[in-house]
Amino acid sequence: MERVMLDLRAAVDGFSGSGATDVIQLMALMNRVGEEAALLAGRASALAHRGRAARAVEILREGVRSLPREDHPPLLALGARLAVAPGSAATLAEAKGDFLRILVGDFPESPEAPEAMLALARHRLQRSGGVEEAVGLLETLILTRPESPVVPDARRELQRLRQRPPADDGEGRP
Repeated sequence: MERVMLDLRAAVDGFSGSGATDVIQLMALMNRVGEEAALLAGRASALAHRGRAARAVEILREGVRSLPREDHPPLLALGARLAVAPGSAATLAEAKGDFLRILVGDFPESPEAPEAMLALARHRLQRSGGVEEAVGLLETLILTRPESPVVPDARRELQRLRQRPPADDGEGRP
């Protein structure tokens, strides 16, 4: 595992911008979880980097079940990110929602939960009738995790949703 981390550190210099950020995030994740979880995260990230996001998401879904519970939140957050990686299919949008739902529902006190709540609220807005659920998620985030760095974004999103005109039911009525 030490060799993998050294290789990743060396790779950061070869990337610019978001590529370097992705590698740094992966290294941080790998330092927080057990060895088996770190190897799973590395494998999934490599697959996604090679344009195989669907396979990366699949191995995370399968692999996370056999890992210790404390390793789940970082891997669920990784799965949600990889489900929308460049080159990922639109069908992975549902996988992203699944990862976020599990993370928010089963691990609300995890460090990943606030960002996942914001992402899940935004994800819900993509679905018909998801505004109320998104508002609820944003309000819960703001009230339960006011110290989180994503709260300003959540407040802006909530404000935007509250200023939105009511949806038309197709017959000219809100």
